[in-house]
Amino acid sequence: DCFSLPQQYGVIAKSAGIILTLKAIYQGLLKPQFCVFIGFPFYWIKERSMDVNILLQRYTTQTIFLQNLNDPQGSALQIKILFEPLRIKKIFLSLEGNTYHYLEFKLLKKLIEKEIPKLF
Repeated sequence: DCFSLPQQYGVIAKSAGIILTLKAIYQGLLKPQFCVFIGFPFYWIKERSMDVNILLQRYTTQTIFLQNLNDPQGSALQIKILFEPLRIKKIFLSLEGNTYHYLEFKLLKKLIEKEIPKLF
């Protein structure tokens, strides 16, 4: 191994970083206790004909999803529909917004800190 991770950790990822996280978990390279996914790239995946359902077959990580209501890469509702069937503890947070930019760092930090304890 070129690096080691602590036994307990979480992953916070945005956009394509979410896909990389899902792939690393699927391959057994990451085993986080929780994930926070911000701005899931629903249409970016579709444009590339990627089947995210394959990556979700082994996905058992407790997750918080933060998505703008009208994100042009996928609305909060689309993301909820995609992930709702997963048998994991999950929290969906719809944010006011119609962009793919998630630059309200103080708000995101506050929401994440408030919601993470609810996963456990």
